[in-house]
Amino acid sequence: MMGILLFTTGLFAQNRKVTGRVTNASDGSPIIGATVVARESKRGTSTTHDGKFTLSVTSRDKNLDISFLGMKKVSVVLTSSKSVYNVVLEEEYSDLDAIVVTGYGSQRKRDVTGAITSLTAKDIEQNAGGNINTALQGKIPGMQIISTSGEPGAGANISIRGLSSINGNNEPLYIIDGVPIESSNISSLDDDATFSPMAGLDISDIESIEVLKDAASAAIYGSRAANGVIIITTKGGQNLGISEPVVNVSHTSSIVTNSRNLDVLNAREFREVYVQARLNNGNERPTNDWIVNPNNPMYLRSTDWQDLMFRTVYQHRENISLRGSSDKFSYSLSLSYRDQKPTVIETKYHQYNGRANFTYKMNKWLKGYTSVSYANQDYNRILTGNSLTSVVSTIVKSNPCYSPYDFETGELLDYLGGNQTRNPIAVAKYVPYNFSREWTIISQNFDLTLAKGLVLRISGSMNKDNTLQESYSPKRFDKISSNPTDKGRYRERLTSRLSTEDYLTYNYNKGNHRLSVMAGMSVTKYYGKTTTLNGEDYIDSEIHSIQNAGKMTNPASVSEAEYAELSFYGRINYTLKDRYIASFTLRR
Repeated sequence: MMGILLFTTGLFAQNRKVTGRVTNASDGSPIIGATVVARESKRGTSTTHDGKFTLSVTSRDKNLDISFLGMKKVSVVLTSSKSVYNVVLEEEYSDLDAIVVTGYGSQRKRDVTGAITSLTAKDIEQNAGGNINTALQGKIPGMQIISTSGEPGAGANISIRGLSSINGNNEPLYIIDGVPIESSNISSLDDDATFSPMAGLDISDIESIEVLKDAASAAIYGSRAANGVIIITTKGGQNLGISEPVVNVSHTSSIVTNSRNLDVLNAREFREVYVQARLNNGNERPTNDWIVNPNNPMYLRSTDWQDLMFRTVYQHRENISLRGSSDKFSYSLSLSYRDQKPTVIETKYHQYNGRANFTYKMNKWLKGYTSVSYANQDYNRILTGNSLTSVVSTIVKSNPCYSPYDFETGELLDYLGGNQTRNPIAVAKYVPYNFSREWTIISQNFDLTLAKGLVLRISGSMNKDNTLQESYSPKRFDKISSNPTDKGRYRERLTSRLSTEDYLTYNYNKGNHRLSVMAGMSVTKYYGKTTTLNGEDYIDSEIHSIQNAGKMTNPASVSEAEYAELSFYGRINYTLKDRYIASFTLRR
């Protein structure tokens, strides 16, 4: 009994109590609810209303960690000779002092009065195989992104805090390095698919993204920002300072396959269900040859059309960049290539990107910025939706009793069951559809320092977008017409936007007062032209361009649009003691 008692006494001697008080470094006030944790044993407690704490620690505890939201974490070393620890926490400014782009300038995060969410390059590049729309999915509170399809470069329906547009377009306004970008999806030539204009942007070039979600933060861009603003800043070429040249080479690859196929009937099950359905509907027993003669070599095979139409593909992306700077010049050059081959047979997608950003200081009062970017997309696709040439809908509708190949010659059939249904494999192979796009942005800015805190920015930009879509259908699939013929369609859409932004910014910071005043004007000239052609009787069935058509079935359709915009805008931000903030914005 005595041995047991001595052992128990020694066990309790291993624990001891430490006490203390946690206060704020700025005014000495107690911090309520601060977390106090013994690092080794993970024992913890919280401070009371007067900032005090009491914690039981073990002999193996060597460190005490004290933390509180918005404060810098503090660690103290526990010693056996000391039981009282008074800790002072300092405010954590790293996040609140971060600079965010707000449109025609930047602000400290703590001075922003509107709803703004920021993302860094690290947040974006986690989505290595996608585009800007998929990279933003699930990362911005209140922002909903729904892709229109699973195709490469597919369009997306984007809403920020609900639908709020006054002109019917509910897409947000995109700004890339100060250049406004048209955000409406590009419609397909022959089906209901859409393509995102932002798909041409290489996400590896993005430095940061700011999403302006409410009226207060987006008001500087006027009515076109009714559904929010997405401001994109690209990497490099922006900050001066001595930095050795850095070359980055990256390669990303993946094996992609359909996660699952639809559960469909095989040939035997389909025959049974089809016959039973007809009988249940009061019809006579069907006499289709594929039903009454299942042992015919034409119908003997059970075809899973999904297995034939979908494939496992290898996708990859390569990027090389060179960045560096000196006291008077900085540069960023990048090239990238992406092969995003879809899982549907007879399709392919290639994208090329190039970007060059430069900053140069000509003297102490004049600084310049130059940015040039180019994107080229080339997509050979199949049609989707519910059209007659839609491969996707044909896959689901095709009879599993039919074989896509002639059982005698092994050649690919154009139609299944005589002339009943188009063979989806043949349609994918012989009905080409091409979507190609070239996108060029050039911008030039100059910052002229007129006096201390007073800077005039003069900027100009050109945004040129050329989209080309072509389709071709051979006469072998024209069974409806009494005079079958090759048919083709062509659409070219060219847009050009020239803009100049000139604005004056004054910043004053003294003591408890921080003032920022900005006023400027914007001039934009837009030109758009869309040309649509329809042709038939192709001279050579192997050449599918519209120039090979023997005649045009309809007069050429050409639509043009041209307009100019003139805007004036201004903003005043005032901060008192880093606590009281007032902001006023106007655009007209």
